[in-house]
Amino acid sequence: MAISRRSWVVAAAALAFLPSLAGAHHPGEEGVQVGELRVGHAWAEEPSAMQHSLPVWLTIENLGSESDELLEARTEVAERAVIQGLVVDAHGRAALREFGSLEVGPGQTLSFAPGGLALMLHGLRLEALPAAGDHFDLTLRFAKAGEVTIEVEVEERQLKPAS
Repeated sequence: MAISRRSWVVAAAALAFLPSLAGAHHPGEEGVQVGELRVGHAWAEEPSAMQHSLPVWLTIENLGSESDELLEARTEVAERAVIQGLVVDAHGRAALREFGSLEVGPGQTLSFAPGGLALMLHGLRLEALPAAGDHFDLTLRFAKAGEVTIEVEVEERQLKPAS
């Protein structure tokens, strides 16, 4: 299946817009360190009442000389958390892929950002649904560094749904 010129234009426009969204989220924040890893500012957009999943964006920087691996994430806001990423196949088709774990090489920074990797929270719990300005805890478990609980900042939705 060929990708139409219009699809390429829409995709290029979306990709051009994404860095401005990512840069708007506290670029100078230092983050939390666990072992040789530094977890940068974690944030999510305010979910709607009808939303069942919520992506969380953050960075993980490996300051050490050995690889580590993100094994899992969990929170009281959702039933489960998974690592997902957008993967493009040889035919140019994009699809979301779920990763069981994710390696962070020495000196590498993983960026969980719109259009790429995400920690996707599935099965949002209505009684714990966060609003803009709220914070919630997210626990990350790494193979070598162990566990760290970080605070996720809930920000106002950038793109409002059409009414």
